[in-house]
Amino acid sequence: MKMLLVCLFFLLGMWVVPAAANASATCTNRMDTIELEAMSGEAAIVTFPPVSISCNVTGANVGSIFYACITLADTDDQTLRSENGHKLAFEVLTHGQSTAKGGYDTYRYDVPGTKGTIEYMFDYWTVKIPPGRWVKAGIYKTDLQVDVWYGVLSKGSNPSCSASVPPQMIRMATTRPLSVEIKPSCKLNVMGDLDFGVVTPVTDWKNMRASTALNVRCSPEANYTITVDNGKSRSPKVRKMYMAGEMETSVGYELYKDASAGVPWRETDPEKGTGTGFPIKVPVYGRINEPLNKKPAGKYSDTVLVTIEF
Repeated sequence: MKMLLVCLFFLLGMWVVPAAANASATCTNRMDTIELEAMSGEAAIVTFPPVSISCNVTGANVGSIFYACITLADTDDQTLRSENGHKLAFEVLTHGQSTAKGGYDTYRYDVPGTKGTIEYMFDYWTVKIPPGRWVKAGIYKTDLQVDVWYGVLSKGSNPSCSASVPPQMIRMATTRPLSVEIKPSCKLNVMGDLDFGVVTPVTDWKNMRASTALNVRCSPEANYTITVDNGKSRSPKVRKMYMAGEMETSVGYELYKDASAGVPWRETDPEKGTGTGFPIKVPVYGRINEPLNKKPAGKYSDTVLVTIEF
């Protein structure tokens, strides 16, 4: 029995199209000095000017790929420093997300052939000053290092900058200063009303006392002044709580800086202090200073304005 062996032959192959041997790109980049807007010592998110690159490509085959990798990092571990050595931490965000130091962003462009001019702006970086960082006022600076790796690669190339930069790419490094002015800042909150409670005409008015406190937080070494005005009576000598709905019937009282009622709060004698960056409790003590046996029943109150200057 004879068998016929049939052989079928297929021609298999492919063309590898390299970049032209003399393909090259010459690039320049531009990044302005970054001066963030002046801010208090609390928190801020600020977008800074884009990094732009301009490249001239020559000798490239049709379908060649121009590829660029760019990374942004500061030279001092994401720390701004003042002239006196004070520190301010910050983060660099890409597309609103935190960027690890040395992380890359990429740009890819399919070259139409032979030569051309490529211009591109990396414009999605922001600087974030994290909240809760109360620092001393001043100008804080660091240097940002921008590394751009670029080159003309063969068709079909799919480089990954995050893994390793392709060896045929050229490095272009630029350093730009980053600075921000931190202005003095203060916050003032009253920790509740000063309430003498419910009393009767025969209550021992000499022992009627109440207290509250002011919560003050200012930038380190920021000098501040707290003023408590004279209330509705507008008198620098006598404070008064008035019966609701009229201004004729009143109860005299006084506010003090100390529990022993020795140092009164006066509009002309403000409380002065220096900020630490942490909350400071400033006490306010109140005491009734006249008999109540002839006062008609009702609700008595006063409104006092507290201001802070720094």
